[in-house]
Amino acid sequence: MQLPAIITIDGPAGAGKSTLGELLARRLNYLYFDTGIMYRALTLAALEAGIDPRDGRALAALARHLRIDVHPPGMNDGRQYTVLLDGRDVTWDLRRSDVEQAVSIASAHPDVRAIMRAHQRVRRRRQHVPVQRVAP
Repeated sequence: MQLPAIITIDGPAGAGKSTLGELLARRLNYLYFDTGIMYRALTLAALEAGIDPRDGRALAALARHLRIDVHPPGMNDGRQYTVLLDGRDVTWDLRRSDVEQAVSIASAHPDVRAIMRAHQRVRRRRQHVPVQRVAP
């Protein structure tokens, strides 16, 4: 049986998309990529820079210049992947409560979403990404 080149998982918040995606990727020996992580990284960068998550124009400007890299786990500490924000490991910072509270606000801006989708397309071309969890 031929496996699909890409598997995309979508659904409401809290439905288990990340858990399913990670398990499926491990089972099929695929790379797992959670697009929501990129929005979390942008939100973290905005909070650290003092940018209000409601300011779509400032977020879009920030998003254009951020370098967000997602790699397979680099250490055995329970992470699903390693996330580098401009070269700095922010994997666990992305789960901070202030990021959790602001990410849905930051990700709601159409200009920000367009820029982040472009970043995701580049990532898919650069790195074979067969299992993808879609952000809100």
